[in-house]
Amino acid sequence: MSVHDLEEVLALEARAFPDPWSRAQFEAELNNPHATICLARQGVTTQGGGAILGYIAYWHIVDEIQILDVAVDPHVQRQGIGRKLLDHVLRTGEAARCVTWSLEVRASNRAARRLYTSAGFQIVNTRRGYYAHGGEDAFIMVRGHVPGT
Repeated sequence: MSVHDLEEVLALEARAFPDPWSRAQFEAELNNPHATICLARQGVTTQGGGAILGYIAYWHIVDEIQILDVAVDPHVQRQGIGRKLLDHVLRTGEAARCVTWSLEVRASNRAARRLYTSAGFQIVNTRRGYYAHGGEDAFIMVRGHVPGT
């Protein structure tokens, strides 16, 4: 992702989540040397990349990956886009010999939890009242080595 994609990503984020990331949050990640934001596009056109269908933002620090944000446009959910984005991050981590992947997921987001569980993530803890919109809990999910064990 580059700054040129920001408007389209912000619009997708607002469609996907009740408490979307702000422009400042995305800009901070674009300037963070540990952060990567990968885009899934509809296809390539003669003008360049097609419409952004989804993205995944993550930090890679030493042998750990922390997934920060995964979004797929609600109009194209359940078509394997989230799986492809997640698989890309898992392969990237495996190639870099990562031992731990972690993320937080809204407790009510059963579809996302099923996706993460099918990729080997397990719920290891709960962050009570984590999400500003509605005060909903977040489940902390980890794949690989669970820190502190």
